[in-house]
Amino acid sequence: MRLIKSMTAFTRLLLIALVLLSPQKASSQYSDSTIKEINLRLLELHKCRQKQEKFMQLASQDSATIQEQHTEIIKLKNDNFEITGQRNRYRDFCLISWSILILSIIL
Repeated sequence: MRLIKSMTAFTRLLLIALVLLSPQKASSQYSDSTIKEINLRLLELHKCRQKQEKFMQLASQDSATIQEQHTEIIKLKNDNFEITGQRNRYRDFCLISWSILILSIIL
């Protein structure tokens, strides 16, 4: 009788220990899905950082292009102002020349 009670107690304790030490599938699945989601987020972060590097390179190239275009626009404005001044001087010269020519013909 005593042997049966001790064997029953031992069997109970052994079963409890086996249940406690066996891997829990529910928490393992949860951990796997969490790890999978973390890995996906890290992969997205890596892709975003690669895109950010490309965008920064494009931004620096665009900045250089804009600066060159700005310099070219200033140069063209100055050239246009100079040509406009020359045209006005030529127009004034033509008016004076025509006026002198008409006066010389009349007199």
